[in-house]
Amino acid sequence: MDSAREQNKPEPPRQDKGTLNAGTPILTQPPTEAPRAPEGVPRHVVWIHRISMVVFVVFCIELGIFIAVLPWISVWNQNLFMLTHPAVRDFLTQNFVRGSISGLGVIDVWIGIWEAVHYHDPVVQLENETKTPSRR
Repeated sequence: MDSAREQNKPEPPRQDKGTLNAGTPILTQPPTEAPRAPEGVPRHVVWIHRISMVVFVVFCIELGIFIAVLPWISVWNQNLFMLTHPAVRDFLTQNFVRGSISGLGVIDVWIGIWEAVHYHDPVVQLENETKTPSRR
């Protein structure tokens, strides 16, 4: 009777050290295509990008200086619009309004400087993203 119990007793799972269990299915992903190296950006695109960045930076800095200085010069107070609308003149000649508008000009100058400092060529961006040398 003891031998009958031993025959019906299930075997414990086999545990081999360092290998996977033979009964465990191994899941694998189907092979994928190798990633293609990106094509280099043409030189004219790089130069157009550089020139547009220079124009944008110069525009931001000039406009920012203009907006920062304008509320403090006589053109701000003595113009046809201010003379015909006294309520608007009273509001726009208050120092906190002038300071707020000058602050917008300073922010505009900061945007121009930030864009100039953080500029990267498109070719350099492709090299950093893929970690492969570019063809020249």
